[in-house]
Amino acid sequence: MRPPSLYHAILATLLTSGAAAQETPLALTGVTVIDGTGAPPRPNMTVVITGDRITQVFATGERPLPPNTRLREFPGHFVMPGLIDAHVHVGMGMVTNGTMARLLRGGVTTVRNMVGNCSVLREMARQAAAGEIESPDIYYSSVVGGEEMRADPRGTTRGRGGGGPGVGSECGHVVGDSVDPVAIVTTSKGAGVTGMKLYAAISADVARRITEEAHRQGLVVWAHATLFPPRPSDVVNAGVDVVSHAAYLSWETVDSLPSYRNRVKGAPFKSAKPTDPAIERVLKTMAERGTILDATLWLFQAQVTSPTPSPNEDFQVDRSILQAAAKFAFDVTRRARELGVLVSAGTDGQGAATEGSLPNLHAELDLLVNESGFSPLEAIRSATSIAARTMRLEAQVGTVAEGKQADLVVLRSDPTKAISNTRDIAFVVKRGRLMEVK
Repeated sequence: MRPPSLYHAILATLLTSGAAAQETPLALTGVTVIDGTGAPPRPNMTVVITGDRITQVFATGERPLPPNTRLREFPGHFVMPGLIDAHVHVGMGMVTNGTMARLLRGGVTTVRNMVGNCSVLREMARQAAAGEIESPDIYYSSVVGGEEMRADPRGTTRGRGGGGPGVGSECGHVVGDSVDPVAIVTTSKGAGVTGMKLYAAISADVARRITEEAHRQGLVVWAHATLFPPRPSDVVNAGVDVVSHAAYLSWETVDSLPSYRNRVKGAPFKSAKPTDPAIERVLKTMAERGTILDATLWLFQAQVTSPTPSPNEDFQVDRSILQAAAKFAFDVTRRARELGVLVSAGTDGQGAATEGSLPNLHAELDLLVNESGFSPLEAIRSATSIAARTMRLEAQVGTVAEGKQADLVVLRSDPTKAISNTRDIAFVVKRGRLMEVK
């Protein structure tokens, strides 16, 4: 795997040096550790945190604690990695610091941001990493699309409360077949991005060229599962690292594709089957390549259950189409898991927008278990170690292991017995700082 961008490597070095590393160790003892790898829970464990790192994980009583360790006993509690929402849209005008604080206290310690104003996001990411604001750590993308992106309000400075990337900005690129991948990727990397997002209305060749250059420069590549005209097989064969929106895999079953604006109105959600040989070929290729599926089940379910029509006219269709999209998304995600595809947990709508509300990631976990057949341990892995892989952060976060960043959630109830117990949060630890959740 390629390392994170130089920007994030330097930032991590600065933040882990100096006084933080000299802090008195903190030990959480008597806990059951769910480490995020999918391994069975380990009861009666001790987790030692020094500064912003996990420095020891061992069976309670097996080793002496470091001198002057602060002891916090949590018998009957469960420790798992901080949750990662691998598909959010923060850094927009409508997202407040209150939302970010509620995300963090709701157990989300890291987010992968898919569209936003890079100038805003760069500063938010710095403040979050330094502890100047209560917020998950933020990793963000540059967006690449064809001419249709000019008409999409989400891709402009007008969209999402004035916080879109801005067409023509360092993080909003409208391209044609004559694109210069080196210039676009270099500009994006200078803006501090972790990944390039391929959005829509670009050719399969352009997708491949940008992907190759991004990888050469150490960035990851995230793409919609269908780019119109490129279908899912084209997107996967371009070499991208993550494909988003499980329902869009249905487009592999048709002979020709419409424009991006008709991705819902004309979609074959009702007729496509996850076991269609064309779809299975894509899923098997993803499994072989390690391409991650960013399923966004919450998004499709929310479109069905919303009492009001979507403000996005592209989604203003008969409710039966939305229901079919949600069912196909659930079923194809189940089939992806059966075929060995890595599935990350992301919402495409982070939630926690009002006082007392929780992150939508908990609902995403519910859907993975209750609609797509994941075990609770598998769902937790999707929201921790696999979600970390979407950003190539697995060496830093996503598991409870010695040397990892101390991002943890302490639960009162066992999430392996009922996935809804991820909501029963006693404490959140972010970069070694323990916060009680009231």
